[in-house]
Amino acid sequence: MKKLIIALTAAAAISAPAFAADMAAKAPMRAAPVAYAPTWTGCYVGGGGGYGLYDADTQQRSTATGLPLGAQFDQGGRGYIGTLQAGCDYQFPIGSNQFVVGAFGDYNFSDIKGNFTGNGVRVGLDSAREKIDWFWAIGGRVGWLVNPQTLTYFSG
Repeated sequence: MKKLIIALTAAAAISAPAFAADMAAKAPMRAAPVAYAPTWTGCYVGGGGGYGLYDADTQQRSTATGLPLGAQFDQGGRGYIGTLQAGCDYQFPIGSNQFVVGAFGDYNFSDIKGNFTGNGVRVGLDSAREKIDWFWAIGGRVGWLVNPQTLTYFSG
């Protein structure tokens, strides 16, 4: 047991770091890089896809009296939908606040299909096929930066 303790003590003494006067000094630390605040100014493009559906509650009414001519029907359709979008935003200060204005547009393509069965009151309107092939939108946005990473905005 004494031999083991002596061997461990000798190994620890030999493997200890050397503190000598002629050792090289550590290189000085470089300055940290400057952190820039994010900006919302710029343009973007995007895309997406998914599944869409619609629901239509229908009921025929008399144009003379406004009274219902038959039962109310709940009908709808479903299918895939995809979107392509693009826009540009500009960030500017007013006093100590930062604001963002921008414009955007999107084009949506789809294959959403459904059947409209009517309610059989008028001849010739008993059924029809409905399909949404595409639709598009353009708009603008105005926003205020709560902090550099969080934008609250209204769009229309």
